[in-house]
Amino acid sequence: MFEKRSRRIAIAQQLFVRGLQGSYNAFTSKNGFHIPHGEALLFCICCTQIVHALFCRPDTLARSYEIWLSNASGASRQAIKMVRDMNLNSTFDVQDIDKILQRSVAYSKLLDLIPANRTALLAARALATGEPLQILAYIPRATLSIHG
Repeated sequence: MFEKRSRRIAIAQQLFVRGLQGSYNAFTSKNGFHIPHGEALLFCICCTQIVHALFCRPDTLARSYEIWLSNASGASRQAIKMVRDMNLNSTFDVQDIDKILQRSVAYSKLLDLIPANRTALLAARALATGEPLQILAYIPRATLSIHG
């Protein structure tokens, strides 16, 4: 009651995760029941909750934590915005695709966008705008080699 609303949500999320972990540990030690790799499975469930919050309910995360997750993922802001828009509204802004494609050209030495993803983005852009698709499909290098 003495904390701000955003802080209470962050504390509740941490308590939920720690409570879940404590419950699992107490259950396994009390009953002698052990799930192989149970701790790792529990960690995956908790990470799923965080990713769900990032993409579907960003208002439940502290702004600083949301920024940290976005930076740690290595994904562009536009990509995260597109996923959110698709999850919440079933639409996306075509300008976000343009920004991602421009970013991939600017950072091409960093292999920021692999050819298959570039092709998928161009196809999504063409479908969204109604423009004809004027690209070659991505063909893996291994299929282009000629064997004698």
